[in-house]
Amino acid sequence: MKNLIPIIDVGHGGMVNGKYTTIGKKYYEFNSGLIAYEGVINRAIGRKLADKLKTNGIHYRYTNLYNEDDMPLQERVAWANTIYKHIPNTYLLSIHSNAASAGLKGEGTKATGFEIWTSKGETQSDILAEMAAAIYKSKFPNIRFRSATHDKDSKEADYKVLIETLCPAFLVENLFFDNEREANYLMSDIGQGDISDCLFEVVKEIYNTEFV
Repeated sequence: MKNLIPIIDVGHGGMVNGKYTTIGKKYYEFNSGLIAYEGVINRAIGRKLADKLKTNGIHYRYTNLYNEDDMPLQERVAWANTIYKHIPNTYLLSIHSNAASAGLKGEGTKATGFEIWTSKGETQSDILAEMAAAIYKSKFPNIRFRSATHDKDSKEADYKVLIETLCPAFLVENLFFDNEREANYLMSDIGQGDISDCLFEVVKEIYNTEFV
């Protein structure tokens, strides 16, 4: 297959009438007063990526990219599978940022870095994820990439968006929104631009690769 295009998926909800739609989780309030909402960050990065793809003539599809509600995982998976059945040269790219704190408020954590996840076992998803990891490491050489092992960069888990999608799928964790330094970067136009630039290079590399 060639010219694979992404189904862009973003983790958790956004803002509706000034209220975060993911209740009770996936945000962090620092003692400084800064509040980082993961779903808002994910959407900003995903939409910047979509804009870059439009500008460069690379097609894409999406699940909840332009929806502020916290669309249930099962609906996102079902929508991705519907797209894949009609457009078989697609894969799921699920955009997230990470957290390590036990609570939702405080001074935060020192956890840092990027991660990429696939389902368990060896599938085409692993090929795409390893391509993505190589680009992340080249684009952010001074930021830790949290590899699975010394010879494999992507990690494995039974996340619903990875195991129930029919198409190849991988999930990126962009830094830690409960690390105040990284939260500030994730919430900035510069940080979102840097990460969306990286993801654009990932999508372009996959698009231009012919897979057997």
